[in-house]
Amino acid sequence: MSTHSYGVHELQKIKIWNYNPENKHTYIYIHGGAWRDPNNTYEELAPVAETTPGATFIGINYRLTSSKVKHPVHLADVTKAIVYIVTKFQLQEIHLLGYSVGATMILQLLQFKYYFNESFMYYKFWIMDKETAGESYDDSVFLELNEIEQKEDLINKLDKLIKLGKLTISSIKFLDGIYDLPKLLDEYPQYASWVRQAYPGQKLIQLTSLSNMTYQTTHALAPLTFDKSTSMIDKDAKLYIVHSLQDELLSLHQTRLFEDFLKNTVGKSCTVLTGDWGRHDDIYGDYRKEIFLYGEETS
Repeated sequence: MSTHSYGVHELQKIKIWNYNPENKHTYIYIHGGAWRDPNNTYEELAPVAETTPGATFIGINYRLTSSKVKHPVHLADVTKAIVYIVTKFQLQEIHLLGYSVGATMILQLLQFKYYFNESFMYYKFWIMDKETAGESYDDSVFLELNEIEQKEDLINKLDKLIKLGKLTISSIKFLDGIYDLPKLLDEYPQYASWVRQAYPGQKLIQLTSLSNMTYQTTHALAPLTFDKSTSMIDKDAKLYIVHSLQDELLSLHQTRLFEDFLKNTVGKSCTVLTGDWGRHDDIYGDYRKEIFLYGEETS
C-alpha cells in the first residue's frame, strides 16, 4: 500500500493497494459525500482491496467544497488524478467505480472538455458581472480554472492519453449515483443547500442534466461515443448501474433516468443491479466487495 500526491493540497492524493504491472485488473474508485463530507475518502476501498491481492486498487481523494472549491474544481482534481495514475503506472484493464457524487463525476469525466469549458465560461461572466453571479463574489475558482487551462493544459493531456490508447476503460460501475441535478432537486428540494454550495448558479446545475446531455449526443462532445481517438471507452466497455433499494437518500428515480438515457440516446446497453444492500452511507456494507468486483475475475 502506498499514497501519492497529484497536487499540493493535502486532499489531492491517491492510495494504491496491491500494485503490480502484471495484474490484469485495476480498479479506480471515486468516493461520494455530496462534494463536502470529510468522512468519505478513498479508505472506503480498503475492505475490498485488502481481501483481493490479485488486483490493483486505487482510491482518489479530491478537494471538498469551500469558498475556493466549486464545480468543476472537484472534477478537475479527479481528472488530474486519472492523468497522474495512467502516466505513472503500468495498467492493463482499467475499471472505474464511482459512488454517489463519485458516479456523477465519472459521467462528467467522459466529456470533461465540455464540462470544463462551459463552467469556465460561467465564471468568466461571474467575474464581469458580480451582481448577477448568484453568490457572494470570490474569484478563486475562476483563477484556478484559468491556471488549469493556461499552465496545466489538462484537457490536452487527457486527450493525448486517449489518442495514444493509454486511457481505455474496460468497465464502469455507477454506484447509487446522481446523474441529473435538476431532477434531483425537483424530487428532493431539501438538497438545494449542499448542491448550491458546490454549484453556485442555476446555469451550472443545468449543465448536469440528462436532457442537456441528450442534446450533446448530436455533437462531438457526446459522453458515450466509441471513437477510440476521442473517447476513453469503446463499444465493448461494460456499464453497470447499481442501486441499493434500502438507500434512504436516493430513490430509484435517478437510476431509471440514467438507464433510459443510455438506451434511448446513445444506444449503449447496461446492466442494472438492485438489491437490499443497506443505507446510503453503508456503501453496500458486507456486500461491498461482491458489488465492486461484480462481473470481473480477479484471481
